[in-house]
Amino acid sequence: MAQNIKKRLAEKRYTKEEREKIMGTTWDYIKSSTVAEVAESKARLYAQLKSDEISYIERYWVSKESQFLRLHTSKYANLGCYSSQRAESFHPILKTLLNPQLSLEEATRRLGSTIVSAIKKQAITESQEGKNLPRTLDSKAFAYLVDHIIKFAISKISAE
Repeated sequence: MAQNIKKRLAEKRYTKEEREKIMGTTWDYIKSSTVAEVAESKARLYAQLKSDEISYIERYWVSKESQFLRLHTSKYANLGCYSSQRAESFHPILKTLLNPQLSLEEATRRLGSTIVSAIKKQAITESQEGKNLPRTLDSKAFAYLVDHIIKFAISKISAE
């Protein structure tokens, strides 16, 4: 959304200072984490815009708020990560596996075998997780969790 608004502001001849101020307010709107913050930041954003841009936002973006507002996206199982860093980390691996000369069949075969080996590696890691639990762990309190979550997560919540 932010990139579309930025482009539209430049096309509509807003000054650089106006665009910077509006983009700051746009990011406040996107990063709002409560319904009250969304309403407040949207009102501030609309106060800075001309009627054409307000109708543009109402027409194209309000119906898609659940896809980009942090109020909604924070409920996704992304463990607080708001970037594509996980996907970006796969790029070097894919670059070594694939090249433009490969047939589709060979490319999918290579990807499939890589995924299978990653799943096996993860299964081995998970099976070894339950073996070395912290000695200070309250075994009664965490008895049901030990086999279901990783040791790292247990160590984070056991301190609480």
